[in-house]
Amino acid sequence: MAAVTVRAIPEITSVPRRRPARVGRPGHPLPVPGDRRASLADLTGEGRALVARLHTVMRSTEEALTDGLDPDEVQATRRVLAQVAERARTLRAERAG
Repeated sequence: MAAVTVRAIPEITSVPRRRPARVGRPGHPLPVPGDRRASLADLTGEGRALVARLHTVMRSTEEALTDGLDPDEVQATRRVLAQVAERARTLRAERAG
């Protein structure tokens, strides 16, 4: 399996600012009803393959980082981080308000 670098991530996360004539086709953004700033993207086969490779890299990295740690502590850390992330989203929404 080929290595996935950080440089490959923008290929699957970036969305063109202008809506191309091929809106709705694989690889081109779809508008999100009710949110003019957001777009949905239907990945191409190549994009889906890249996402699968990224997931593999993420899983192996997580396993390496948590190897030897107490599973209960890892779960507790995940819960706390999820709460922090949710709080950050709430604060961002309040400030954007």
